[in-house]
Amino acid sequence: MLLDLLHGFVQNDPEKMLLLARNKYYIIPMVNVDGSFTIYDQYEKTGELVYKRKNNDRRFEGESDCELRL
Repeated sequence: MLLDLLHGFVQNDPEKMLLLARNKYYIIPMVNVDGSFTIYDQYEKTGELVYKRKNNDRRFEGESDCELRL
């Protein structure tokens, strides 16, 4: 999304300019690339967005507090 907004700003895209004018955006660098791949891979397979630790112990699946389902 960030690159899309920046490209829209450079190209003077009215839709992107409106988004930039009306909203504040905070950019947070990705610090866990492996974890985000796991989340994306699960989403591609099931369509369910599950934030789960990659190193979560699978024996207790569903009982962990290291999981957030949206």
